[in-house]
Amino acid sequence: MGLTQEIRAVEGRHSLSARQVCQLKFWGPAKQGNVILHPGHKMKWHHGPGQVQLRLPVMSLSRSAFLCEAYVKDSSATDQRKMARFKTHMNLIAQGRYIHRGTL
Repeated sequence: MGLTQEIRAVEGRHSLSARQVCQLKFWGPAKQGNVILHPGHKMKWHHGPGQVQLRLPVMSLSRSAFLCEAYVKDSSATDQRKMARFKTHMNLIAQGRYIHRGTL
């Protein structure tokens, strides 16, 4: 399914315009404070104030993407702690010190 078809599918399910769909921010840079952690990214899902906020740090390396430890963001302290842990995970992955659990 191409991007245009995906946008139309989302429009149909959620009554959003194509422009609104493209502006949704599921992806962002992985940050620890104001410092961007390269080559890390963070997938974000949230449904408004007071709702559950899910995060999934992802590291891209050559032609692979590594999904790391998902978590619920319940405070900025939790987010900072998990980003510090993600930084450690990225270093271990870069050294080849990881266990491959499967392929998507």
